[in-house]
Amino acid sequence: MIGKSVKAKKNNDSTKNWKKIIGGAITIVLSVVFVAVLIAFVAIMVQVGQGKAPSLFNHRFYYIVTDSMTPNINVGDVILSKTVNENDTELFVEGVVITYTAESGTMKGREVTHRIVKGVHFDETINDFVVLTKGDKAGAKVDDPVRLSTINAVMVKKTAFISWILGVFKNGAGFAFIIALPLVIMLVCLIWKLITTIRTPAVEKAQTEEERIEEIKRKAVEEYLQNGNKAPENDQSTAPTDSIENDAES
Repeated sequence: MIGKSVKAKKNNDSTKNWKKIIGGAITIVLSVVFVAVLIAFVAIMVQVGQGKAPSLFNHRFYYIVTDSMTPNINVGDVILSKTVNENDTELFVEGVVITYTAESGTMKGREVTHRIVKGVHFDETINDFVVLTKGDKAGAKVDDPVRLSTINAVMVKKTAFISWILGVFKNGAGFAFIIALPLVIMLVCLIWKLITTIRTPAVEKAQTEEERIEEIKRKAVEEYLQNGNKAPENDQSTAPTDSIENDAES
């Protein structure tokens, strides 16, 4: 009975240790992921606040402010684009959406996001390799030739989540909600941690008391078994002595 209790206790302790190890590992992984996401998010928001196209791991987020690409890309959408240079000519093919810095027209000096309608070719007028682009909006005209050296990025996809986040930040109530939500979550976690800390000593105390009782039982059984084993030895040692004395008297 005691042997089974000791074995069960060891198994229980082993299970607890594994649970602690697994729980600790999960906590570390989640913490690292959370911190990484938080840093990336803050970096993006800071760049947006500075009026820059946020960049992260060779990718940029562009916030669309005109309707020149409707109905495929609308005002307020955010697109994720991969940064490129003029040597990435295999990417500059017809149908691809690029973001480039305009060298002429009303958008001179500003970044424009339009679709390529003619791939890489040599333009004798400006004596350079270029692509032709235009917006998706009905009635849009072809833009001036775009030098490969002015192409900044190639669109990968639209990002609905980032679009929603930026929309929330532009709304005062939404911004307050985004700031308040993490604080509420942290408060709930702290309260739960406090409750767990208060309850843990009582549970550990009960377990310690149970272990103490089991230890007393174990020692009692060991002493009993030891005393039981000694008794037969005493009987065997006295028997021969009596026999010798009787022989001597006779």
